[in-house]
Amino acid sequence: MRSIRQLVVHFGDNEPASRQTLAVATALARAQGARLSLQAIVESAASGAYLSPEAAALAAQLAVEQTKTLRGAAEAALQELADGLERELQVRATDPVTQLIEASRSADLLVLTQPEATRGLRVDAVARLLVQASCPVLVVPHVGAAAEGVGQSILLAWSGSRESARALADALPWLRVARRVELLSLSADAPPAWGELPAHLQRHGVAGAVFSLLPPAAQGSIGERLARAWSPDASVAETLLSRAADSGADLIVCGAYGHPRAWELVLGGVTRELLRSMTVPVLFSH
Repeated sequence: MRSIRQLVVHFGDNEPASRQTLAVATALARAQGARLSLQAIVESAASGAYLSPEAAALAAQLAVEQTKTLRGAAEAALQELADGLERELQVRATDPVTQLIEASRSADLLVLTQPEATRGLRVDAVARLLVQASCPVLVVPHVGAAAEGVGQSILLAWSGSRESARALADALPWLRVARRVELLSLSADAPPAWGELPAHLQRHGVAGAVFSLLPPAAQGSIGERLARAWSPDASVAETLLSRAADSGADLIVCGAYGHPRAWELVLGGVTRELLRSMTVPVLFSH
């Protein structure tokens, strides 16, 4: 079973949200005995033949100033939140997605902040990371995530697909120490065939897991399914978030659906809706 020994954490220009994400990551690193790699990245300024020498010089100077500011904020956050942990800080002016994909090659977990339109990583960037990173991705919401105790009560979205099976395998370090584990079937057409899942979890020390069905309201009636306005993906995502709130879950585990060659167009509706509306951290596995 995979254990968590190296965490890569993105620290961007939205300092409050980045500090929240780092707080969650450091608590996880302490619990798992893991090393922390904080990647403070300033997106490189545009350059090329279309820029005048004066504009290129100004862009370079701006990048230097932004990098200096980000380094100071990241160093202060590490000193406050990660004291005593084995850690490193890398500060770069580059494309954050490329850098984080490279860093994920030797990591057990990549930790990101929930995407937003104005600052930090945008949805398209997170989409690329979900389908191209070499390890699972933990996305932390802007608000509402407690730094301590993430993973004590876990809700795992199960569809019987390869993605959900991969997500379950990647979540085993959490599942075996969680107080409560619930697998919620996303099958809207028939009761799921849990098969060997209960025995498989027990073999990994996950005892007492709860197996639940998607509520009828999230499945939609035949009429609703035929209606253009009804969105099963949005309904499933809303159900997951509602179920997490009702059960006190502090972590959702979900397979990330998408295609590496068309990440900007094809990211599963449930995945996209969770990124937009998440209220607790979500562990995505592709």
